[in-house]
Amino acid sequence: MPHASTPRRDKQNGEWAEMQFVADAMRHGFEVFKPVGDSTAADVILIYHGRTITIQVKATFTDLNGSSKWNIGKGSEAKKRYTDEDVDFFALFDGTIHGWRFVRPSQTNGQKTLRIRQDETNNLENWHDLTKTTRRR
Repeated sequence: MPHASTPRRDKQNGEWAEMQFVADAMRHGFEVFKPVGDSTAADVILIYHGRTITIQVKATFTDLNGSSKWNIGKGSEAKKRYTDEDVDFFALFDGTIHGWRFVRPSQTNGQKTLRIRQDETNNLENWHDLTKTTRRR
C-alpha cells in the first residue's frame, strides 16, 4: 500500500483508513468486527472487556495551513449528522501526521465538518478513551 500521505480517491482513502484502524485497534488489544456492507452507521465494532464500542472511521490526507479537516456528515450527501446514538466514537485518521484522534459525535456540536490544528495534542492517539465507554450492548 502506498504511504499514508499518497493521495487516493475518496473511497479508497476511506477503505484504507478502515483497514488501518482495524490493524491498529488489534495492536491495542481490542477484538475487532467489521460489518458487511455500508448499511450500518458503524464502520467497525470493537469489544473491550465485554463492552461494545461502535466506530465511524473518517480520514483526511490534506494539510490546510497546519490544520486537518474531516467531513463527518452522515451519508453520501452529508446533510445529516451522527449522534451518540449512532456510534460511540469517530476514529479520525490524520494522514498529514499519521495519527488517530477519537471524538464522540456529541463533541462535534453537530458540525458536518471538523477542523483540528495538526499541533493540537488533545484527542491525539487517545486510545484509552475508547476503553472508558460505559455502554453495554
